[in-house]
Amino acid sequence: LNLRNNNQRLMDSVSYGVEGEWPVAPDGAGPALAKFQRNSASGSSANWRTSAQVGGTPGRENFPLITITLSNAAPIALASSWRYHATGADLGTAWRAPGYDDSAWAFGPAVFYASNTPPPLGDFESIPTLFNSGLDASPRRRSSIFRVTAPGATGFPSCVG
Repeated sequence: LNLRNNNQRLMDSVSYGVEGEWPVAPDGAGPALAKFQRNSASGSSANWRTSAQVGGTPGRENFPLITITLSNAAPIALASSWRYHATGADLGTAWRAPGYDDSAWAFGPAVFYASNTPPPLGDFESIPTLFNSGLDASPRRRSSIFRVTAPGATGFPSCVG
């Protein structure tokens, strides 16, 4: 395939075939052959990929850049102390608010062990916090709500329910 301008000057050229390192899927199977980076040379098979879009991307970027937003949030330590509410009562959505008073809730370090039976026998493993998950003979399951304040986020708890 030769691409020429209005003056018949050769602007770009590609010789696609079944031999070599060309992508296999666009070889008559339906997907389009798409140039991976628009400013890369067209002659090399390394600069081509199977289109990410069915039918190709005429008039658009073949592989648009994905915007990634970086955060300065610090991860929450595995053994950090969490507050939890495991009674199964419906607290609505108020508990999600940063200023919610969870001081009456139980607290303990993660990792949590949820059960209403003792831990299995065998090699001893420390279980920092044991709470009743509400799982019993009845099919009713109750929810547990966990809250932790993320590092550097004074007064703004990161909530997981």
